[in-house]
Amino acid sequence: MKNINLVFLVLIVVVVGYLGYFGYNTVVKSRPDIKITAVEVDSGWDINIEVENFVVGKQDGHVHLYINDNLVSLVFEKVHHIDPLPKGEHTIRAALFTPLHKEINVLGEAVADSVVLVSDEDGVMPPTLKMDMVMSMDMSGVGDTGISYGVEEETDEDEEVFIYDPKSEVYTIHQWNPRDIMIVIEKSAGGIALVDGSTNTVVARIKDLGKHPHTMVFSPDAKYGYLISRDGWLSKIDLNKAEVSASVKVGESSRGTALTESGKYIAIGNYEPNTLVILDAKTFEVVKEIPLMDTRVKDGAMSRAGALLDFGEMFAVALKDINSVWVIDTAQNAMPVINYFWDVGDDGGIMHDGYATPDGRHLVFSIEESNVVWILDALEMKEVGEIKTGIKPHTGPGATWKNLTFIPAIEEGKTTVIDTDTWELVDYIKTDYPSQFPRSYTRDDRYPYVWIDTWEINESDELYIIDARDLSIVKTIVPIKGSMVIHPEFTYDGKYVYVSMMQKDMIYIYDANTFEFVGKLDMTNPTGIFNVGLRTSEAGL
Repeated sequence: MKNINLVFLVLIVVVVGYLGYFGYNTVVKSRPDIKITAVEVDSGWDINIEVENFVVGKQDGHVHLYINDNLVSLVFEKVHHIDPLPKGEHTIRAALFTPLHKEINVLGEAVADSVVLVSDEDGVMPPTLKMDMVMSMDMSGVGDTGISYGVEEETDEDEEVFIYDPKSEVYTIHQWNPRDIMIVIEKSAGGIALVDGSTNTVVARIKDLGKHPHTMVFSPDAKYGYLISRDGWLSKIDLNKAEVSASVKVGESSRGTALTESGKYIAIGNYEPNTLVILDAKTFEVVKEIPLMDTRVKDGAMSRAGALLDFGEMFAVALKDINSVWVIDTAQNAMPVINYFWDVGDDGGIMHDGYATPDGRHLVFSIEESNVVWILDALEMKEVGEIKTGIKPHTGPGATWKNLTFIPAIEEGKTTVIDTDTWELVDYIKTDYPSQFPRSYTRDDRYPYVWIDTWEINESDELYIIDARDLSIVKTIVPIKGSMVIHPEFTYDGKYVYVSMMQKDMIYIYDANTFEFVGKLDMTNPTGIFNVGLRTSEAGL
């Protein structure tokens, strides 16, 4: 009997040890495996990756790809393209890793596979990714990257603790039209309010969506909204039910969102780690993760993601810290970066936000410190040029009337007006205070007014209404003396304009035509406002 018990004990130890070598908290039914093959194509090789008993994505992990023992890519797709390499033999190795970048082992051996490629071309070796740059997406946080950045727009609120635990509150039994919904970010509450813009009533709230919900994009059919919080939680929100239908953590510090025109893929731009993450909008599985770094040199500098825009099935991301814009084509196999634009703006400039013109042809990026906007022709895929602005331009979601586009600045009371037919400067409009968020009504160009907020904490309290026909300020509104007024947004029918009175915990509502005060709604620290119908119909938003 003692011998039998000893045998069972040995078997238990062996089984536990076997499972323990995997290094990740998943019940493993069968041994995972990976096989790779290389297919030579016109511009390099396609590496086909097949895995068994392993789910690539948020569930089990991903693939680390090495060339000659140098880590060159984190792979989430079944096919990964490698550009032409220098002449000679090169060993390509693919290994399975957990979501926390720990190599998966079985009985002491890595789950990996290799192939040898022979190059006859004078290609270039891809830059090496250092593991201290490949920051963990562990919820416990990340360490110091050793990279020094410009001043970030954060405050002591960074010390606040937020727990992701969405809770919905619906205040009506009546069904609303999602396109009429005004999404109001309630920043300090970590949530959003849903307001029916046709009746100016709050119909629902969703709380505990992460730390400081930041920005939102919407599916083409207006059924879903995709909200990113600054602590990296991406939420898929059912706009008919006002509830979260899916969520995933995509970073430690996140900012930008973009959705392809088809609604198939969503992209998130991260500050930490320095990546662009692309997900399947339906399944919320990660399909591509692109490290943002200077690929022109070995061990190039890493960058935060700045402006993130969509046009067609492509994404354009600004690399905030290294003056570059990349274009990614999600319709192509492996979603490659198809264009790199380097040395945008002056050295030391910081690429911040951007928007697309209403026809979707041109993308406009602000470059802080350089005090210019940079324009990309997305159809011809070529640089149009730069235009001087006020100090520290801030495009916000964009404001365009016919062939005129308006760009404010956050350190100078100056709004730049540009002709989008010629891309030449038209004029500068002087204001008492700096601004951040301009807005126009894009559904009807018979409406000529552009609304611009002011941005100077504890000083600015003015809201400017500009007549785009003659560039005059026809009305200056002071909602509450000494209190900031930010983020103007039109209702879907164009009748009203909402503005955030962040310091007073209120939304003020104005008649879009008479400019008269209509009413107010109680909110908790309101910031961004997004009308679903307008945002689904506007290019790049």
